[in-house]
Amino acid sequence: MSLDKYKKIEDPVVAESKKETAKNLKSVAVDTGSPAPTSRKTYRRADLINLRLRDPARYEAMQDEIMAAYAEGRVK
Repeated sequence: MSLDKYKKIEDPVVAESKKETAKNLKSVAVDTGSPAPTSRKTYRRADLINLRLRDPARYEAMQDEIMAAYAEGRVK
């Protein structure tokens, strides 16, 4: 027995609702990318330790920036 002779009849209200939902979904913008890259410098922890040992004066001069980098998670 073939099911081709049985046609599905959709309620016009449901059909319109589906069209409206599809239209709304297409118009919604979803941000799937990563945040914009920061222009702030990223430091390596080993480099900062070497800087502190080999050039303490320069490390002291950069200390505000280094502490900010640690606080912002820019030290890897």
